[in-house]
Amino acid sequence: MGAVSIAFLTTGNSTIQLAAPPQMRGRVTGLWTTAFVGSTPIGAVAVGVIAHFYRGRGGLAAGVVGCIAAVIAGALIFRHHNTIHHNTKEI
Repeated sequence: MGAVSIAFLTTGNSTIQLAAPPQMRGRVTGLWTTAFVGSTPIGAVAVGVIAHFYRGRGGLAAGVVGCIAAVIAGALIFRHHNTIHHNTKEI
Protein backbone atom coordinates (compact mmCIF):
# COMPACT_ATOMS: atom_id res chain seq x y z
CA MET A 1 0.00 0.00 0.00
CA GLY A 2 2.87 2.32 0.76
CA ALA A 3 4.43 1.80 -2.67
CA VAL A 4 1.11 2.47 -4.40
CA SER A 5 0.62 5.60 -2.29
CA ILE A 6 4.05 6.96 -3.20
CA ALA A 7 3.49 6.12 -6.88
CA PHE A 8 0.13 7.91 -6.82
CA LEU A 9 1.57 11.01 -5.13
CA THR A 10 4.52 11.16 -7.51
CA THR A 11 2.39 10.64 -10.61
CA GLY A 12 -0.23 13.14 -9.51
CA ASN A 13 2.30 15.80 -8.59
CA SER A 14 4.27 15.33 -11.84
CA THR A 15 1.11 15.43 -13.96
CA ILE A 16 -0.11 18.60 -12.26
CA GLN A 17 3.24 20.34 -12.74
CA LEU A 18 3.60 19.30 -16.38
CA ALA A 19 0.03 20.27 -17.29
CA ALA A 20 0.08 23.69 -15.60
CA PRO A 21 1.38 26.75 -17.43
CA PRO A 22 4.80 27.82 -16.09
CA GLN A 23 3.48 31.06 -14.55
CA MET A 24 0.74 29.13 -12.69
CA ARG A 25 2.74 26.05 -11.65
CA GLY A 26 3.36 27.12 -8.05
CA ARG A 27 -0.25 28.10 -7.48
CA VAL A 28 -1.60 24.90 -9.00
CA THR A 29 0.82 22.76 -6.99
CA GLY A 30 -0.19 24.62 -3.83
CA LEU A 31 -3.87 23.95 -4.50
CA TRP A 32 -3.13 20.28 -5.22
CA THR A 33 -1.26 19.94 -1.93
CA THR A 34 -3.96 21.76 0.02
CA ALA A 35 -6.73 19.64 -1.47
CA PHE A 36 -4.86 16.37 -1.03
CA VAL A 37 -3.33 16.89 2.41
CA GLY A 38 -6.12 19.13 3.72
CA SER A 39 -8.81 16.54 3.09
CA THR A 40 -7.09 13.90 5.24
CA PRO A 41 -8.47 15.11 8.61
CA ILE A 42 -12.01 15.24 7.22
CA GLY A 43 -11.81 11.71 5.87
CA ALA A 44 -10.18 10.43 9.07
CA VAL A 45 -13.00 11.81 11.20
CA ALA A 46 -15.65 10.43 8.86
CA VAL A 47 -14.12 6.94 8.82
CA GLY A 48 -13.63 7.11 12.59
CA VAL A 49 -17.31 7.86 13.13
CA ILE A 50 -18.31 5.05 10.79
CA ALA A 51 -15.93 2.64 12.55
CA HIS A 52 -17.32 3.69 15.92
CA PHE A 53 -20.88 2.80 14.98
CA TYR A 54 -20.21 -0.11 12.61
CA ARG A 55 -16.96 -1.52 14.05
CA GLY A 56 -13.70 -1.91 12.19
CA ARG A 57 -15.19 -3.63 9.18
CA GLY A 58 -17.53 -0.70 8.60
CA GLY A 59 -14.59 1.71 8.61
CA LEU A 60 -12.67 -0.50 6.23
CA ALA A 61 -15.72 -0.79 3.96
CA ALA A 62 -16.03 3.00 3.93
CA GLY A 63 -12.41 3.25 2.78
CA VAL A 64 -13.01 0.68 0.06
CA VAL A 65 -16.12 2.50 -1.16
CA GLY A 66 -14.17 5.77 -1.22
CA CYS A 67 -11.38 4.18 -3.26
CA ILE A 68 -13.81 2.67 -5.73
CA ALA A 69 -15.61 6.01 -6.08
CA ALA A 70 -12.28 7.75 -6.73
CA VAL A 71 -11.34 5.20 -9.41
CA ILE A 72 -14.70 5.59 -11.14
CA ALA A 73 -14.50 9.39 -11.00
CA GLY A 74 -10.95 9.33 -12.35
CA ALA A 75 -11.91 6.98 -15.18
CA LEU A 76 -14.86 9.18 -16.16
CA ILE A 77 -12.74 12.33 -16.10
CA PHE A 78 -10.00 10.61 -18.10
CA ARG A 79 -12.54 9.37 -20.64
CA HIS A 80 -14.16 12.81 -20.92
CA HIS A 81 -10.76 14.50 -21.32
CA ASN A 82 -9.70 12.05 -24.03
CA THR A 83 -13.01 12.51 -25.87
CA ILE A 84 -12.62 16.29 -25.88
CA HIS A 85 -8.93 16.10 -26.80
CA HIS A 86 -9.64 13.61 -29.61
CA ASN A 87 -12.46 15.76 -31.04
CA THR A 88 -10.31 18.92 -31.10
CA LYS A 89 -7.57 17.12 -33.07
CA GLU A 90 -9.98 16.31 -35.88
CA ILE A 91 -11.09 19.93 -36.37
